[in-house]
Amino acid sequence: NGNGINAFRAGNVIISGNIVSDCAFSAIRANSSSNLQITGNTCSRSGETGIYSEFSFEGAILSNNLVDGAANGISIVNFNEGGRMAVCSNNIVRN
Repeated sequence: NGNGINAFRAGNVIISGNIVSDCAFSAIRANSSSNLQITGNTCSRSGETGIYSEFSFEGAILSNNLVDGAANGISIVNFNEGGRMAVCSNNIVRN
């Protein structure tokens, strides 16, 4: 679907240590994924958002990632279905 890594309705997932580049949409996208950790990834040249966490999740940590050249850097959005308890820290977003 144009995303590099996609977690959909998944719980207790760790997405870590990946190098993802040249995606049409998001390098890493989590949709309704709870107890999620997205850490230590390098995301380059994303057509939409570098890292995306959305919809009904409970607990998401997005930290220590490098996002370079995305249309949007990091998004934690779309709370109409729930979505709460997120931490976004220690990331580098550039270009």
